[in-house]
Amino acid sequence: MPLDGSPLMGRGCSVGLRGLVRLPREPSAAGIIVFSAAVGVVSMESVTLWGLLFAAAAVSLHVLTFDAAFDAAKRRCARLVAAVASVNVLPYAAAFILGRSAVAAALLAYSPLFAGYTAAAVRGLLGTAMGYIADAALLSYTAVLASVLAGEPTTLTITAAGLMALYTASTAAYVESRLPMRSTSPLLPLALWLPALPLAAAVKPALHC
Repeated sequence: MPLDGSPLMGRGCSVGLRGLVRLPREPSAAGIIVFSAAVGVVSMESVTLWGLLFAAAAVSLHVLTFDAAFDAAKRRCARLVAAVASVNVLPYAAAFILGRSAVAAALLAYSPLFAGYTAAAVRGLLGTAMGYIADAALLSYTAVLASVLAGEPTTLTITAAGLMALYTASTAAYVESRLPMRSTSPLLPLALWLPALPLAAAVKPALHC
């Protein structure tokens, strides 16, 4: 059965199960999600088996529905975006019900970022250079989400997630600056990476937290 996206604007928002669940067209998207989750988990002081299972389920859903979510947002298909988001939130809802209260705080912290991303989608900006850069950076938040599922995030977890976001954003900016059809400044990757210096300096004290 197809999911009717009932677009905010535009047409072509119906998708079948194969269109909803598939590996990303861009392997780098899966790489950012999985690596960010790994960074979040290894930066923790302790994890639980059930927590790791919840984190693995969430990461798998994020990877397999990434294309559907991005395409739906790009085409401004409101109901399809909501459907994909509802599927992705299931592991977090289950973990919260079972006592992982930190999940709620992590999702609330992500809400303004998601709202900004949605606003960019409504304005049709996701296909621009800045849209792709923001998309790459937001995927790094998986480090925080995976950590609250697997155990308790530490200061190092938050620092590592910030570094991941800066790295993925600057890398995406570099790629965009090399494309002849874009007008992205070659200085943008450097500008995005510069905040990593003071953030990296915070890693040493974070190791003692």
